[in-house]
Amino acid sequence: GMVKLGFEFYVKDDASRGYIITTFQVPDAEKDKWDFNVFYDKLKDRRYVIYPASLPPASASSAAAFRVGNIGQLFQSDVEEFVKEVEVVLKEMGFSVPMKA
Repeated sequence: GMVKLGFEFYVKDDASRGYIITTFQVPDAEKDKWDFNVFYDKLKDRRYVIYPASLPPASASSAAAFRVGNIGQLFQSDVEEFVKEVEVVLKEMGFSVPMKA
């Protein structure tokens, strides 16, 4: 889902990722255009609330990233609908999908 849109996992190793929060990074080629607040507001208007990234200080200045909570009673259809809405928001923000790496 999110990778097909062009996002990258902040934690690269599948086995090291948690089950509660997932952090995604915006590709380096798109960092200058990225506006978390616009992304956040547009998703919130669609009833999805995400979180700003909480990255180590050394990487925070160079990473355009955000976190998605994935805890609770979620179904495959919930995740698929979220990804569809993210794609719509990206296009509204002027990004091509998938985003440039």
